[in-house]
Amino acid sequence: QHPGLRPPEAMAPLLLLSLATVLLHPCASDSSPFRVKFATTNLAGGGDGTFEVDVFPAWAPLGAARFEELVNTSFFTDVRFFRVIDGFMAQFGVSGDPAIAAEWRGKTLLDDEVKQRNTRGMLTFASAGPN
Repeated sequence: QHPGLRPPEAMAPLLLLSLATVLLHPCASDSSPFRVKFATTNLAGGGDGTFEVDVFPAWAPLGAARFEELVNTSFFTDVRFFRVIDGFMAQFGVSGDPAIAAEWRGKTLLDDEVKQRNTRGMLTFASAGPN
C-alpha cells in the first residue's frame, strides 16, 4: 500500500462529506514522518468513516510544513470533497469558512524538488503554475 491517502478504494464514494482532523504524530518542524487522521461524515450512501495521511517531509519539506500548518490551524475542519473522479482523484481543500478561505487564498507555496512520483494513494497540492 502506498503512503498517503488511505484507503484509496474509499475515494470514489466520498462525494459529500465534512472533515475533522487529528495530528497523530506531531512533526515538531523536523523531517520526521507524521500521520494525520481525517474523520469523515455524510459519506455518499450514508455513514461516517476515516482515512489517514502519512506525511514524509523528506519528500517535500515545504509542502509537508504547509500541510502541517493547515492541520494545526484547523483549516480542514468542515471541509468538503468538491470533486471526485472515479479511479483518478478526490479533490478537497477549500475551507468551508469564508473567512478562513479568504485568509489562505493568497498564500502561495514554493515548489519542492520532485523526489517521489504522484501514484495512486498519494496526496498532493494542486498546482497553479511554478511556485
